Amino acid sequence: MLYFSAHWCPPCQRFTPKLVEFYNALKEGGEHDFELIFVSFDKNQNQYKEYTSKMPWPCLPFGSESIQTLGRKYGSGGIPHLVVLDDKGDVITDEGVDGVTLDETGERYPWKPKELSELWLERVLTKSGLVDSSTLDDKYLMLYFSAHWCPPCRKFTPVLSEAYTKLKAERDDFEVSCEFSCFPLLCAFSLS
Repeated sequence: MLYFSAHWCPPCQRFTPKLVEFYNALKEGGEHDFELIFVSFDKNQNQYKEYTSKMPWPCLPFGSESIQTLGRKYGSGGIPHLVVLDDKGDVITDEGVDGVTLDETGERYPWKPKELSELWLERVLTKSGLVDSSTLDDKYLMLYFSAHWCPPCRKFTPVLSEAYTKLKAERDDFEVSCEFSCFPLLCAFSLS
């Protein structure tokens, strides 16, 4: 895990003690082989020393050149930010703060998100009515989150519809599924 935080940040000051408790409990439980590394956004050495004195985990040195690189790589635009990584350094989740807050005992740690196949419905609605989701197997699936009352959605939907019709005439290895949301968002997945 990588923990991006800073002494000067009030939300970090509130979260860090919870994370210390979580870390110690998980280490004592012995079920998980993990480590947490603190990545400091502290502004000076004294803040860093005071803040890290309460931390039971390893910390990158103050001012390390790796801090900015890791911050960019793991999206630490806001802090506190806790990223859970697998043994290859790939992100399991960047929602670790929520994980610790909502799962204080670590019962569901490492909070791996469910696969699309675990979330997907058995049937989907098409112009022809409800059809079995298996008709989408081996196709690229684009999820379109939209709402009729949303002005950007109302503007984008006809554009998407036209592009869909043109592309569908050329190839049949994809499908678009519409969901409700407050702004247009198009996500592409392969179900194969």
